[in-house]
Amino acid sequence: MTDKLRYLETFPFWDKLTAVEKESVIRATYFTAYKAGSMIDSTDDECMGMLLVVSGVIRLSLLSNEGREITVSHLHKGDVCMLTASCVFGRLSFDPQFTVEENAVVMVISAPVCLKLNQSNVYFECYGKKTTTDRLLEVIQTMQHLLFTPVDHRLAEFLYSEYRRCGRDISATHDRIAKYLGTAREVVTRNLNRFAGKGYITLRRGAVTILDPEALRRIFE
Repeated sequence: MTDKLRYLETFPFWDKLTAVEKESVIRATYFTAYKAGSMIDSTDDECMGMLLVVSGVIRLSLLSNEGREITVSHLHKGDVCMLTASCVFGRLSFDPQFTVEENAVVMVISAPVCLKLNQSNVYFECYGKKTTTDRLLEVIQTMQHLLFTPVDHRLAEFLYSEYRRCGRDISATHDRIAKYLGTAREVVTRNLNRFAGKGYITLRRGAVTILDPEALRRIFE
């Protein structure tokens, strides 16, 4: 109960709920742990509900009809996702994929209670719509970036951002990078080899070492 309340009280709509609504949310809230590499299933047929990341990293991606995967964003500690509650806020025209990249614990407010609150509490409804809209804007921005930015620029930007986050040694396979950029593995390998040939990076199995981060930054800026 204490852990639930600690997280629930961080939501801006919490103080706008009635005592009865708060009790129903507490009863309908649960924690789930996921191992790295596992998928979080939430479809219109089996709608999960509203998700809060307690720990770990979850990758949100889209899958094309041809099987090409495009990473849209990452959910980190404290991030909220309403796309797992699409049955509450309207059917999506695409099926988002949720992949756990680092062991994660999530807190979920189940879909039936979210649906009831969405119909009875305007503060929850507004919060849900805003959160969903913000996430969909990420999808649009990612698609624009994918369509109008050359692959080598996107790759340099990815490597530089990972360097800022992790340091010089980055654990990432060519396949993982390709999924993140929404391109083919062969394209990633070709561009990584080109960067390595210029002395910007060195390559080893499953890892990239950044030698000249400023050279990478100049590519995409």
